[in-house]
Amino acid sequence: MSHSFRFAKKLALRLREPSISPVTGKWYRVAGRLDAPAVLAPIVVHVPWSFRDLKRKGPIAACYEPWMKTGSEWHNGPPMCWTLVDVWRHMMAWKGKPARAIVDEGCEWFVNDVTSLINRHYDAHLRGLTNWPAEWDYWNHGYLGSIEYAIMRIREHPRTLRGSYLSHTACERKATTDRPPSGRSLSVN
Repeated sequence: MSHSFRFAKKLALRLREPSISPVTGKWYRVAGRLDAPAVLAPIVVHVPWSFRDLKRKGPIAACYEPWMKTGSEWHNGPPMCWTLVDVWRHMMAWKGKPARAIVDEGCEWFVNDVTSLINRHYDAHLRGLTNWPAEWDYWNHGYLGSIEYAIMRIREHPRTLRGSYLSHTACERKATTDRPPSGRSLSVN
């Protein structure tokens, strides 16, 4: 049994009324109802067919309920932006990480973060919110999110990131010119 299929099976066990459908060579489609504390939400998840792709990109999730807000500010296109790809890749694709740990930790992380995002959307729906609340943490999207994550890693481990795809200087230069919508500063000071 492939590791990606194991991930899909483990994920299906966390859903109500689950189903797994392989789309050969592309992904495993996992569907079911996620029992989030605030709501029972139907979701569809695409788990990459290739374990290499799963380690590098992570699963893709969507929830099409009418109370799910759409747009980048709501981290839902769909699909849902439940984590930054850079963070997933850093935590799942490091050389020597056991496949079982990737399946176990990755599935737990995925379910927790998707549950959190769905709860936030449902809460926003019930409260009539039209903007993402400032107190809800998030990563920015795309390049800006990558910069934020690189800066965080530099702060935590300044000596281990020499030669990484984003140098400290590039992060400082970019951080002084870009400001995320939340108003958080990206300075490395």
